Amino acid sequence: MKNLVSFLLSNFGILFLMLFSFTVSAQDIGVSNVVVVQGTLDTGVSSVTYDLCATDPVTLDIAIQNFRTTSDTVSKVTILITGENTLASTVFTISNTLTLPGSSITTITFPDDFSSPSPATLSFLNQGYSTIVVSTSSVSGWDIDSDNDAFDAVANV
Repeated sequence: MKNLVSFLLSNFGILFLMLFSFTVSAQDIGVSNVVVVQGTLDTGVSSVTYDLCATDPVTLDIAIQNFRTTSDTVSKVTILITGENTLASTVFTISNTLTLPGSSITTITFPDDFSSPSPATLSFLNQGYSTIVVSTSSVSGWDIDSDNDAFDAVANV
């Protein structure tokens, strides 16, 4: 019986350490804001909506936030556009991989801060509403909260 108790305690200790180390090393990176640079924020609507004239190309300021207290790295951003102007979900590589200190936010500009695919441009020539969804995640792959990985904004041409 003494050996059984000793065995269980030692295995539960290992399990506890494994779970604790996963929690400590877990990361949480996401997109916290998207600004359509050529647009004007429409404060009269409840969603984040930018009014703009037909524009090609469109520039986005993308705020990437590290929600944890430990540093983490981001190397790619995914952009999807639906509505009157479209872009199939596309993964873009950031020119210089970003290492964000814990609890920090950095803003990158699309397309200026991206290297591929090339040419990387967004065109908003069709009149009407388009939803822009931008997402990212930790390079480590241990993103503990995927609910904050993406942010969407609406562009009204």
